[in-house]
Amino acid sequence: MVRVGLVVLALALAGCGSGIGDACTTDQDCGGRTCSHDGTFPGGYCTEHCTIGDSSTCPTGSNCVDHHGDGPVCLRACNEAVECRSGYTCHGFKSQGPFCLSPEDG
Repeated sequence: MVRVGLVVLALALAGCGSGIGDACTTDQDCGGRTCSHDGTFPGGYCTEHCTIGDSSTCPTGSNCVDHHGDGPVCLRACNEAVECRSGYTCHGFKSQGPFCLSPEDG
């Protein structure tokens, strides 16, 4: 029983800070993804490059968007603001989305 608990805990910790849209300061915080921390992503935003029109190039729960000067990147998809981290809201971007973005990004 203890062994199962340790495995569950290890899996939970392995996923911390590495999901698309999670806060970050460096790429290492994103578990192999990219930490974007320009002015449109306050507190950093874990993302990765992708191919527009090919949803398989982004992890589940995210979609590929041509975001400002970042090029095509995966952004966290959402339906409601509660799905986004603190300081971010769920809204459309360039007639795409909705995505978890800062309120000023649109």
